Amino acid sequence: MFRSSWLQRFRTAKWALFWLCWAGAIQGMVVNGFVNVVITTIEKRFGLRSMQTGVIAGGYDMASFACLAPVTYLGGRTGASKPRWLGWGVLLMGTGSLLFALPHFLVSPYRAAGDEPDDLCFVNRTMSSSRCNDESSSEGGSWAVAVFVFAQLLHGAGATPLFTLGVTYIDENVSKKMSSVYLGVYYTMAVLGPALGFVLGGQMLNIYTDFLTVDSETLGVTPVSSVWIGAWWVGFILSAVLCLIVAIPLLAFPYELPGAAEIRSSKISEAHEGSASKAAAFSELKELPRAAAALLKNPTFLFLNLAGASEGLMISGFAAFLPKLIENQFAVNASEAALLLASWCVLNVFRGGRLFSLCNTDCACVDAAYAPVCGADGVVYYSPCHAGCQTRSLAGAAQLFHQCSCVNKENITLPSYNVGEGTNASIPYEAINSVCPSGCPYLWLFVGLSFCVMLFTFIATMPALSATLRCVREDQRSFALGIQWIKVRLLGTIPAPLLFGFLIDLSCSLWDTSCNTTGACLLYDNVNMARYMLALALVGKLCSVLFFFLAWWFYRPPGGKTNAVVPSVDLVLSSEKTNGNGMSNGGANGYCNAALECSDHL
Repeated sequence: MFRSSWLQRFRTAKWALFWLCWAGAIQGMVVNGFVNVVITTIEKRFGLRSMQTGVIAGGYDMASFACLAPVTYLGGRTGASKPRWLGWGVLLMGTGSLLFALPHFLVSPYRAAGDEPDDLCFVNRTMSSSRCNDESSSEGGSWAVAVFVFAQLLHGAGATPLFTLGVTYIDENVSKKMSSVYLGVYYTMAVLGPALGFVLGGQMLNIYTDFLTVDSETLGVTPVSSVWIGAWWVGFILSAVLCLIVAIPLLAFPYELPGAAEIRSSKISEAHEGSASKAAAFSELKELPRAAAALLKNPTFLFLNLAGASEGLMISGFAAFLPKLIENQFAVNASEAALLLASWCVLNVFRGGRLFSLCNTDCACVDAAYAPVCGADGVVYYSPCHAGCQTRSLAGAAQLFHQCSCVNKENITLPSYNVGEGTNASIPYEAINSVCPSGCPYLWLFVGLSFCVMLFTFIATMPALSATLRCVREDQRSFALGIQWIKVRLLGTIPAPLLFGFLIDLSCSLWDTSCNTTGACLLYDNVNMARYMLALALVGKLCSVLFFFLAWWFYRPPGGKTNAVVPSVDLVLSSEKTNGNGMSNGGANGYCNAALECSDHL
């Protein structure tokens, strides 16, 4: 409605790409960054299982699956305004982010285990059920899962147009030569989004969850404490604000940019030679099944979809649960795990031994909450009580435990904790509320292999996208991307978090069973967890290679059985053609197009 003349200078493909890049980055930052970073934290905060958090992670793909067909079909019709679909989608995504942060404000302040008298060893203590009467012990459950899933549904519905209608909007408004460049920039920002989410989300986890009302130093917990809960909700508030900022300019763009008609008329079809490429155009909603059937007869398109599904299963599953894998395999806290994942560095936890032995039988530790401490002997104990610790002291924000009967102190020198920087004061201790260091020697091998796997995964992204856009008719491209994403969601990204969550739960060695209810997993069998992850990655990659090969093998270009394609004629020498304003361009080495400025770099 607002069409001021000074705004028209921004009605170009470059500015459309600029705002789409930020929208794609925000989507990646929220869905593939913030959500995946906080999975482990919300498990601990609300007492959830990995299968439940798997459902939460899969909510995004469920909504995307349901919305893909109608959004891409209706938004891809001739004359439909793709920017309008994109703008409203970004606003819907921002609403989902606000809702995702809501559970933080619906529960009482977090009580960190390990700061109560019951958490220490008192000989001949009488056991009680006071913990079960504490309201904070039952904060989680189905209501929290329902809120998170609904927020993820809004995320999925809002992000649906970004990599379907957004891709075709770019492809329709730039030349074929520049389309891959523009889409490459777009997808680069989309990939940087999750990295940004891991970095920012990881830093937020270094801040105590109730920092607005509670000073964490008074509680004696630090980010390295096993019972630490970071400010997981702050990132979602930030993303909601960013969504509002980006949605407004997206809504201002026209349904097509100046010069789009000229670009469209100059393009030559590279669609797969078959019945689908000869069918009449579909324009009515009732013809959607026929349009889908026509696309499914294209074997190249079909196998590209299956390859995308196998890649999506691995990416979605590992993105959701790799932080948990890092925390458990390499003994780091949630914040460090997020940062390591963003830079493809990874770390292993070793916990062992029995919960009860002769050294703590008189401590009545049944009521002690799970608050792991690292003993001076290098052993991780379930709680200070299980370590037989009778006294506690605060050193800054750390808790130091003394007189621990279960800690083997023979032939070792007790470690000391420096009270503050610039001082020589230190306090010896027998146990501390942090994880023990890992002795795993395979850190950098894991880093290198992970980097190589992801490098080859993303290298194939742009060729696969270009092949998908070129093997179907131009009027089918938006809908084809929708159908492709439906298959990727249905066969890959929707079952992935559920499958990964099930296998991770299967590798759990110790469940939280306080108050006769089963909560989150407290201890994992790292060997089984690693084997399950390796098997999934190996099978997924083998399937991807097979499907990409079959897509190439069955491709038949128009007019023949060779792979030769008629070159594009949509760009000509600038000395032979005028630009869209009727003005000749004299650059001898430049190329012109009505939707692009003359460019000397081509």
